[in-house]
Amino acid sequence: MFDNIAPAYDRLNHTLSLSVDRIWRRRVVRIVGRLHPRRVLDMATGTGDLAVMMARSIPEAHIKGVDLSEGMLDVARRKVAARGLEERVTLEAGDAETAVAAAGSVDVVTVAFGVRNFGDLGRGLAELSRALRPGGTLVYSTCTFNRDEDEGALERMAAWAGDEIAESEETAVEDAWGIVCGRVGAFRTFRFYPHRTCGEGFFAAVARKSFDAGGRVRTPKARRTVFAAVDRKTAGELARWVRNPGGMRFAAVADTCYAWYAAQADAVRTLSEALPVIYSGVALGQVFKGVLKPDPALAFFDGLNRGALPAAELDDEETLRFLRRQDIAAGGLAEGMNLVCSRGRALGFAKRIGARVNNLYPNSLRIIKQ
Repeated sequence: MFDNIAPAYDRLNHTLSLSVDRIWRRRVVRIVGRLHPRRVLDMATGTGDLAVMMARSIPEAHIKGVDLSEGMLDVARRKVAARGLEERVTLEAGDAETAVAAAGSVDVVTVAFGVRNFGDLGRGLAELSRALRPGGTLVYSTCTFNRDEDEGALERMAAWAGDEIAESEETAVEDAWGIVCGRVGAFRTFRFYPHRTCGEGFFAAVARKSFDAGGRVRTPKARRTVFAAVDRKTAGELARWVRNPGGMRFAAVADTCYAWYAAQADAVRTLSEALPVIYSGVALGQVFKGVLKPDPALAFFDGLNRGALPAAELDDEETLRFLRRQDIAAGGLAEGMNLVCSRGRALGFAKRIGARVNNLYPNSLRIIKQ
């Protein structure tokens, strides 16, 4: 339907609302501007009027507008281009029930009449909440006096969200302004009645995402055990290879030992035991008879303790031979395992056994062309 009416939508909106929609957008922009956001998600952006107004009035903000209708978005794109705002307003097709932004990536979410078109209110709100950073603000607004679309929509949002949302900072409103303030759950509401305020009717509500939002986060159930604990002797050997062993956690996955930063270790474990994880942490290598055979990835780890083994500095010609996984001269290497470096940068490992050197650079990464 919206694709069909997109070319005439703005004219219809202005006519049917007696231009109340213009006043409504200006007031929304004023509310959002006071929050000084850097990133704003305008859900159900339509023909982009609100997104464009926010971009022009809040110069530090980047606006992302999302809408189901490509026809409406085509109109919005023309407006953005005409005002030279392509760098600050991005538009894409989508609905509130699918991933519209990275988790915690936006400071403010604006949503208005689009709530009525959410196929699944719970999923839509869950997605908007996921996109909003902790402490970020949700601004809901309409230019209708329909209680079901005003307070009724908030009641449904509040019932779903529970402790995911909290009250926003209090806004000082003088009696002389004629604004009727209220509250629906955690939402602060502001109703502008035409007979009490200078201008036309308008309804707005503001709440923020709790800083400790997590009431609706479900910890995935473990389906399998992935990590195996390492014994004290192995842990001691692994600790020798990192600069800050106290800030790391060690475990074995299959026959390879890994390290994770302590702050993320529990989350990584939970996810790895519930979901397919391709790679996490840093592969340290395999331990044989109490001694680590380092994994090539360890050489690139910023937290590698270079004092754990001798370092061999290669010239450019020998570096190329190493990266091609060819034989390199033993003269510059100490007996045993060496960290191979070029111009001070670690490239991998090589093991000298007498006059012979085992090049341990990964076969899959070697340079093939001469």
